[in-house]
Amino acid sequence: MPRQSLILPDRRRCRRCDNTKVRELLRSGALRRYYQTNMYVCQNHPHPGMVWIIKKKKGTKPMKKKVIMALLLGLCVTATGYTGAYASETETETVAETETAAAEDTTEAATEASSEAETTAETEALGDEPDYKALDYVTLGQYKGLEVTVSSLDVTEDDIQQQYYDDCNTNDKLLEVTEGEVAEGDVVNIDYVGSIDGVEFDGGTDKGVDLTIGSGTFIPGFEDGLSGDAIGKEVNVNVTFPENYRNTDVAGKDAVFAVTVNFVKKTPEMTDDIVSEISSYTTVDEYRQGVEEQLKADKETQQNSDKINGILNQIYSASTINGYPEEVVNYRTAQMKNYYTQIAEQADMTLADFLSNQLQMTEEQFDEQCPAVIKQSMIQELLLKAVAESENMEISDEEYEAGIEKYMESTGAESKETLLANYTEAEIRRSLIMDKALDFLKENTTVKVEGEDETEASSEAESTSETEAASEAETETEAASETAAETETAAETESETAAE
Repeated sequence: MPRQSLILPDRRRCRRCDNTKVRELLRSGALRRYYQTNMYVCQNHPHPGMVWIIKKKKGTKPMKKKVIMALLLGLCVTATGYTGAYASETETETVAETETAAAEDTTEAATEASSEAETTAETEALGDEPDYKALDYVTLGQYKGLEVTVSSLDVTEDDIQQQYYDDCNTNDKLLEVTEGEVAEGDVVNIDYVGSIDGVEFDGGTDKGVDLTIGSGTFIPGFEDGLSGDAIGKEVNVNVTFPENYRNTDVAGKDAVFAVTVNFVKKTPEMTDDIVSEISSYTTVDEYRQGVEEQLKADKETQQNSDKINGILNQIYSASTINGYPEEVVNYRTAQMKNYYTQIAEQADMTLADFLSNQLQMTEEQFDEQCPAVIKQSMIQELLLKAVAESENMEISDEEYEAGIEKYMESTGAESKETLLANYTEAEIRRSLIMDKALDFLKENTTVKVEGEDETEASSEAESTSETEAASEAETETEAASETAAETETAAETESETAAE
């Protein structure tokens, strides 16, 4: 789609999908988390909707430059509608450390303001976006005959039980078990106090933390130290922080954690009464069938996502981006700034105040970093357009009209005119040519499913063994037959000789 919408999970719904709940969007595969931030991208429609806003917590450290860059990339998705799928590992890790929180009051204000800040006015002010040829900026590597591995579509009993646990947890139906021992896979609620050489250290103490034993969430040795211990009893867990631990003050040091397991979260027995309270189903059989079907659909969505990501990542690794169309970068930078200027104005704020309050950056920093963010967001577009140009792809009038119908359905636009009031023909054609290139890539890629190779190899081995065994049996049978025939012939000869 030409554009995507960001939504904040705490708001539990996407305003542009008829207020569809986040849970339903996640289940349908329409909602994807934007890297490791608290922003989600709703892919049901192209029109951007800023329904989230970032507010600095009191006492938190200033955000690092790469974190700000990542958040700006989120702004770029909202304002210009182009998303970058290739943040470096370092950037992704840094985003995971972002120290931000969603603020309901400012979120609500920004939501209402953004729903009114349409992109039509800014597009008219800027004129048409310049066109460009992707192959002028990209040296394509191999993009046909690729091979990707995707996850299996099999739904296991463990999958169903995990969904049941999640549903019970969401609806406050989990049991808090206070007796017995901690086992692998248990979700425990713990308090802990960490110390080094008998002295407590910063960040080593917390209460009421949920931890899945065996998940590897905590440092090595911590979870193992709780397995088998009695619930409710305080235990000392001896660990050693990894040498490369992010907190250099404790990296490589031995520590002792005094841990109390308050309770273990368990699912109640799956009954008709429980499933009717946690879902729209009325019986266990209906619930299990519905969950299995939904999980299968989720896995299909994930499989398709794995395929696309695998293809694009391989092309990206094999290709070279030699530059970016500066006119387009400048256009989208101005578009992005105009968009947020409008939002700031409708919130009775200047752009400078908006940036300072919500992203802790100055307008000068915004202007300086925007072009880099725009370029980052264009990588996927450049690659797909380059493939389309290499294969001499075009969008026919028939394909354009079919695309209009598809986008009307996905956006909820009542008419073609409504859609074109927000998007130019050039934007829609660009989106369609990228979709066409992606379909071409998927058709020319070999897909392997995790686990199937081993199964096939095992089947082949069994088949080979059976064949060999059958062959040996046949050989033995033939040998026995030949021996029997020889014996009979010898007997007949002896009889004939005796008769003579």
